[in-house]
Amino acid sequence: MALVRSATRQKHWMAAGDKQYIGCWEPVPPTMAGGKALGPVSYAARTPVPKDYVLRGSGLHGPENGEVMKLALWNRLKQRRPQRAETDLAVLKEFYRMEVAIVWWMFGLVFFMGPLNWWGKKYRMVHDHYPWMPKRHDGTPGVGPYIWFFE
Repeated sequence: MALVRSATRQKHWMAAGDKQYIGCWEPVPPTMAGGKALGPVSYAARTPVPKDYVLRGSGLHGPENGEVMKLALWNRLKQRRPQRAETDLAVLKEFYRMEVAIVWWMFGLVFFMGPLNWWGKKYRMVHDHYPWMPKRHDGTPGVGPYIWFFE
């Protein structure tokens, strides 16, 4: 409902081919200077190019048509992304802290827990219980729980 209301107030319009659904509502550039700057482009309302003027293009989208150039500049400014300002060592350490923690976690799982479980499985096949759990004395069949808090 909010998107319909904003579209009717003509603050946003649907941009097909851009981001999907909610993100596809692009802001309409604000009109400045009485609708002359960043207003809707009208080829009928523009002044004709003089006869002796040498065009550098088609006359439709070049510097000869100021409204199109202003809209192109608006779109380029709108697509700007903030650049990373600080790149000192402390900021980079904080930025990569979680990635380093995940790498160490996976290193521990692959090179410590993996071989430990493989050895525990081999031990269980021979002794009917895991090496880190006591032997079953109640007479029930099976190897018992994997670890004590899974009982």
